Amino acid sequence: MTLHPPQQPMTGHEATVLGRDDEIERILRYVAREPGTPQTLLLLGGEGIGRTTVLRHVRERAAADGVLVLSAQGWAEDPGHAHACLRQLLTPQVRGELAALPAAQQHALTALPGADDGDRAELHAAVTALLDGLAAARPVLVCVDDADLCDRAFLEALLTAARLLPGRALTVLLAARHEADLPGPPPGSETLRLGPLGDAPAAALLDRQPAAPTGRRRLEILAEAEGNPLALVELSRGVPGPTGATRHPLTEHVFGVRLDALPARTRRALLYAAVLQDRESAGAMVSATASGGRRDWWSSLAESGDL
Repeated sequence: MTLHPPQQPMTGHEATVLGRDDEIERILRYVAREPGTPQTLLLLGGEGIGRTTVLRHVRERAAADGVLVLSAQGWAEDPGHAHACLRQLLTPQVRGELAALPAAQQHALTALPGADDGDRAELHAAVTALLDGLAAARPVLVCVDDADLCDRAFLEALLTAARLLPGRALTVLLAARHEADLPGPPPGSETLRLGPLGDAPAAALLDRQPAAPTGRRRLEILAEAEGNPLALVELSRGVPGPTGATRHPLTEHVFGVRLDALPARTRRALLYAAVLQDRESAGAMVSATASGGRRDWWSSLAESGDL
């Protein structure tokens, strides 16, 4: 399954932060704290819950306050995208500091590193040196959206830099669906979990959509979406038009959003379950989908509420 960045259906500052003011303010306070405190923040939330929207507004607000904002976006679970996230950080804003690094560190940042430990250690040192130099001039915020889709060496290098530079005004903000998909953050890191929108913000978001539903259909959509912003927007597009035809069933949209929020291992297990023959047991599915005896996919499915 290929994942794409969530689409933003609405424009304008006020429309896109409904119900998320507290989370945005908490992140901005974290970015503005004094150096010497923990510097890594994990922003976790399921598919469609609004991680990208929150990150966008955090970046805009931080940049307006004079913070140097470096951004990267994970794309697909595809080996061909290795180190693509790192390269997104190497914008013209950092070229001067990059050019001041030793040749070996410049090479580690701009060339495809190998898989051996020496190359990985050099990458960690290069990322640390680059961020150290940048944060010496002004506060730096590194935002990585869909961090679970970035290569692990890049994430480990960022977290290493955050751990080794406690005296710098450096913040690493990683947004992902599941904490288990990320390397272990440095001690003292904080986690912020985005939950569903409250009733009032959810209703306001739905009412701002083109051809917003009314009456019973509006109540059905609010109940089906359960506060998921993307589900609210997508479901609103299935409101009957003049001909009375509904383009998409409500439950199909909401269940699709929930499936996309599950880890890849769990989605594979569900796919296998869908094609089980009558004579096959649930035990056969567990055996076929387990890796090294682990059952992580089962606990993820149970926690999702879709079991």
